[in-house]
Amino acid sequence: LFNAGKVAIDMEGPWAQDGYKHGLNWGIAMMPAPQGKSFHACLGGWNYAIFGSSSHQSAAWKLVQYLAQGPVELAVQGDIPANIAAAHQYLMKNVRDGAIVEATIKSGYPRPRVPNYPQISADEQTMIQDILLGMDPQKAADKAAKAMDAQLARLQH
Repeated sequence: LFNAGKVAIDMEGPWAQDGYKHGLNWGIAMMPAPQGKSFHACLGGWNYAIFGSSSHQSAAWKLVQYLAQGPVELAVQGDIPANIAAAHQYLMKNVRDGAIVEATIKSGYPRPRVPNYPQISADEQTMIQDILLGMDPQKAADKAAKAMDAQLARLQH
């Protein structure tokens, strides 16, 4: 919708920058929050895992430690590194308005650790699209809350 000129705002992360139509005039801003409140980003990031059943846990841990070093992350990651110093370097060099993106990241919290988070996130994205396409914001929020409540109820069964 953003690239097609149908909406003026695209709530995305820096990974979307390469997908913006060439010649499109755009900029970045931190999402607004109600007066007296602060915006909080939803953090993702890169995850390393070692299977408990691995017979090479010590070697795997050494690999994780190696990969998590700033210079290594800068060399191997195709997106913002998890290492804070490397992330700063990456943002300043590779991302338009990197300082704004960095401030947004610093405001963030990790995603909830629930198995159906992708569905809950999709409900949020649908709400945003509904609002951008003209649905009353309260109606869109109520619709999303109902869908999210249904997802959370599935966790209790």
